[in-house]
Amino acid sequence: LIMKRAALCIFILTLLAISEVNGEVTGFLKSTGFHSEEDDDLNKPFQAIVTDKGYPLETHKVLTEDGYWLTVFRIPGKKGETLEEAKAAHRPAIFLQHGVLDSADTWIMHFEEKAPAFKLANEGYDVWIGNTRGNKYSREHQTLNPDYKPDRAEFFDFSFGEMAQYDVPANIKYVIEKTGKSKIAVMAHSQGTTQMLMRMASDNAWWNEHVGLFVCLAGVARLEHCTSKLLTSLAKNKFAIEGIKKIGIYEFFPSNYLQNEIFSRICKAFTFVCDMFLETISDKDPKLNDQKRFPVFMGHYPAGTSFKSLEHFA
Repeated sequence: LIMKRAALCIFILTLLAISEVNGEVTGFLKSTGFHSEEDDDLNKPFQAIVTDKGYPLETHKVLTEDGYWLTVFRIPGKKGETLEEAKAAHRPAIFLQHGVLDSADTWIMHFEEKAPAFKLANEGYDVWIGNTRGNKYSREHQTLNPDYKPDRAEFFDFSFGEMAQYDVPANIKYVIEKTGKSKIAVMAHSQGTTQMLMRMASDNAWWNEHVGLFVCLAGVARLEHCTSKLLTSLAKNKFAIEGIKKIGIYEFFPSNYLQNEIFSRICKAFTFVCDMFLETISDKDPKLNDQKRFPVFMGHYPAGTSFKSLEHFA
C-alpha cells in the first residue's frame, strides 16, 4: 500500500511538472518510438476523430459577455451524411457539457458504438458539444493570453460560478440562434451539471424559456460528500493552492502532448497507478471503466482548468 501511494504521488507530481514543459519534446518522443499508432483515436483532436469516422462536423466560436472565446463543436447528422444533408434535416438540437478537467472529447472518445455524441447523432439529433473556459479547446480571450505570464492569473481567475453566469447562457443562446429552435435539450456531466443547476437556480424563467429537457449525469448540486481525496484536500488546505499560485501556476493539469502520452502509456502498462489516480481525483470505483479503452481515455484527459475551481470543493 505504501509503495502504491508513493507511486501515485510521484505520478501526480510528475504530471504537474511536465505541464510546464515545452511542446518541443513531442518530436523527440515520436522519434524514439514512445508514440504509438496502436489506436488512431489516442492522439487525435476532436475534429479528426469525428470526420475520420464519417460524421458531418462544424466548429463554432462563442463569445461570452466577459470576453472568453469558447469552442463549440457540432455534429448535425448521422454517419455518412454530408454537412448539407444533415443541416437540411432540421433535427432537434441537444447541447452536451462535460465535467471538470474534461473537454468535448469525453463524448466521443469511447468506442464509436458507445460514445454518447455518436449515438445521439445516429438517433436523429443535432448534437452541439461545449468546452468550458480554460480547457484545451477554449484557451482564448478577447484581451488576455493564458500563455503570456502577465495575463495568466487574470485569465484563470474563474470557477464554475463564472461558467454558470457567462458560459451557459452564451452557449445556449448561440445554439438556439443557429438552429432556429425555440428550445433545446441539455445533457451535462458532473461539473457540467453544476453550471446548469446554478443557472437554473439564478434565472429559472430564462432556463424554462430556452431548455425543454435537462439530462443530469452524475449531478453535483452540493459538495459536502465529494469523495475525491485530492480535490477535498486541496480545497480544505487553501495555503496549498495559494502557494502554487505564488510560484506562477494558475492552471490545473493543462493538456499537452507529453502529459497525455504519459497518462496513456502508464494506464496501459501499470493500470493500478492509473486506477489510483482516478480514484483519488474522480472515480470512486475505476474498475467500472472500460479497461480496454483506458489508454485512449487518458490520452484525452485531463484537459485543464483553473486552480480556483478547486477552492469551491470545501
